[in-house]
Amino acid sequence: MFKISRYVPGNCFDIKGQPIQSYPQTLSWNKSTDCCSWDGVYCDETTGKVIELNLTCSKLQGKFHSNSSVFQLSNLKRLDLSGNNFSGSYISPKFGPIPKPLFNLTNIGFLDLGYNYLEGPISDFFRFGKLRLLLLANNNFDGQLEFLSFNRSWTQLEALDFSFNSITGSIPSNVSGLQNLNSLRLSSNQLNGIIPSWIFSLPSLEWLDLSDNHLSGNIQEFKS
Repeated sequence: MFKISRYVPGNCFDIKGQPIQSYPQTLSWNKSTDCCSWDGVYCDETTGKVIELNLTCSKLQGKFHSNSSVFQLSNLKRLDLSGNNFSGSYISPKFGPIPKPLFNLTNIGFLDLGYNYLEGPISDFFRFGKLRLLLLANNNFDGQLEFLSFNRSWTQLEALDFSFNSITGSIPSNVSGLQNLNSLRLSSNQLNGIIPSWIFSLPSLEWLDLSDNHLSGNIQEFKS
């Protein structure tokens, strides 16, 4: 259950980094009206199924539970919950597996959970195989990036933002399958080791931020 609170993150930005106004979109939600008319809810014109849920900076506060109705939206392609306060929620609880209903969201292509107070292993997100954008900045996700070396399902991924989390270890040296990546942001974590050469070989990369870590090595010429 979520409630509207004025005590939410003050810094709300859109995908391009531009500041936006916080607005409790759920105030327009009414069970007596078609959910496709609600603010932040977008439906397929043919099927009437919910395909997009955009509640960014909606002043929401509360915890996610495994029976949340969000996890039942099997046709969802875009989910943006950034800029709220979900302190204490675990996308993957440390005391158990990912809530199974979360796997109903197999069509997700855009997932933005940035600027919340979420925790859990960063590696669990590799389970979403159709991602084009994965934005998890400013949370407390932890773990290491080893899963990138055996993940072959992110061939469509264009933007990856893990900045301002608690990720440790080194960046894997043998990553492939990210050829469409144009934005990689890993700043302000606890990464160490040498910057791997595959990063400089990404043909579509336009934005790279590895600042505020403990990385070393030479900056090579980018192929892009």
